[in-house]
Amino acid sequence: MTQVNAWGNVVYDEYVRPIERVVDFRTEISGIRPRDLRKAKDFRVAQKEVADMIKGRLLVGHALRNDLRALLLSHPKYDVRDTAEYRLFLKGGRRRSLRGLASEFLGVKIQHGEHCPIEDARAAMLLYQRHKKEWEKGIDGQLLCGDIILRGNHEFHYSVEYNGKLLCISKEGG
Repeated sequence: MTQVNAWGNVVYDEYVRPIERVVDFRTEISGIRPRDLRKAKDFRVAQKEVADMIKGRLLVGHALRNDLRALLLSHPKYDVRDTAEYRLFLKGGRRRSLRGLASEFLGVKIQHGEHCPIEDARAAMLLYQRHKKEWEKGIDGQLLCGDIILRGNHEFHYSVEYNGKLLCISKEGG
């Protein structure tokens, strides 16, 4: 799990040991190797830290359902903004990859070679920031979006708190 602040600086960087034995690290996709998990943080500890970070916040990210399931967490639907589901990002009613969205909407190429959670976190943050105004316009009530937390499993997510601070986390996984 990697956290970056609003400027893309890493503020937290931990590997998380999964509950079940890993049989295929999919290193070419995840970037994770067996040696990376030798001193990894316990799953339950990381799960609690993430749960505490997103509690009471607007959760924004890419393919959040998958990531919440992987972390064995849930989040109120009203407080979820998913770039995989956002109407302006759909193509022919179909979900698109974070890589494709970053290329089309940000003009940047990501996810070449091994997985880099920092790169994905920065791309996801920019996607939301650039479309935040029109996105939030479609939501009942007025939200003041500030804190952003990016996290995920190969796709990266963020949470927006209402107090004007900005923190981003991204979680790498296999």
